[in-house]
Amino acid sequence: MADDDSSGSNGATFSEDDVATAVSAALSAKDVPLEDSDVKVSTDGLIHFMVRLSRSVKPLHQIPDDTSNLPPGTVEGAPLLLLGSVQTIEDSIRVSMRIVITETSEIVEVSKGDATGATVDALTDAAQLAIEGLPSLNQ
Repeated sequence: MADDDSSGSNGATFSEDDVATAVSAALSAKDVPLEDSDVKVSTDGLIHFMVRLSRSVKPLHQIPDDTSNLPPGTVEGAPLLLLGSVQTIEDSIRVSMRIVITETSEIVEVSKGDATGATVDALTDAAQLAIEGLPSLNQ
């Protein structure tokens, strides 16, 4: 993962920490307890993030020390992944999210959220709107 800032396009610039904070705040608002460190962010030109989820669609906080005995069809022990991206153009932000079954790579839910502004608050708003469109995170 890169440590530098990235905009994902021609817009606002957000760091990996900004994205992790916004995604964890948005999920926490839906009673999905998440720590910033649970969000893996990549800013290699585009901004992508990943959250490991259990079968009950709850974040997995610990990556197992020994990954040799993990169940087949999982990523670091996670049967589900919340994958997302952040796109910015000028002062518009779009956060796209999808829930994927790791064993089959099947995308089971897709959503997006849009907001205006070049702030972490606007990024959090876009993430919250995206989460609203994922039924399994709104139960």
